[in-house]
Amino acid sequence: MENLKDEITAKSEQIDLLEKQISNSFIASDKIEQSGALQVCSLGIIIALFHLFLVKLNTLFVQQTVAELMAQLNEKSFELEVTVIYTLLIFAKSILLALK
Repeated sequence: MENLKDEITAKSEQIDLLEKQISNSFIASDKIEQSGALQVCSLGIIIALFHLFLVKLNTLFVQQTVAELMAQLNEKSFELEVTVIYTLLIFAKSILLALK
């Protein structure tokens, strides 16, 4: 669980860094002349945006996976509690029968 939280934190930091790089690329593209250099800069922006999309998609997938695992864990915990209570009731009943 801690590893997943650390991974989500790392991905969020990656997203922040990419957003800053994209912002800086837009600022730099304003200063570049209308030439091949601008096309290269635009391609870099497109690649950075695509990478940002993949990072966000991965982060959402991890968060969804954690949520699903937590739901399964809660369900199994409840099943275990019911099983323990049922076992204790049977045990108590057998003790009462033995005392008669």
